[in-house]
Amino acid sequence: MYENFFSSSADATKFVNLVSFRPFADTADAVSAATACVEGKVSKGLKSFLKKELGSSKKSKKATDSLAVADKALA
Repeated sequence: MYENFFSSSADATKFVNLVSFRPFADTADAVSAATACVEGKVSKGLKSFLKKELGSSKKSKKATDSLAVADKALA
């Protein structure tokens, strides 16, 4: 699948685009988030970011967007 859709950055931009970005506060924050992902957990910073970016609409209280996750430990 990777070869079909992401063989180059030009091919990748046909399928995905960056909507939002939040840098890590510092190196320790980045290492902590990476460690959490390796352990199949979601860091506090990532959880906060996803809630903000994929938050619910005020009327329905349901998520307005969805996120596909390939790792079942993180899903």
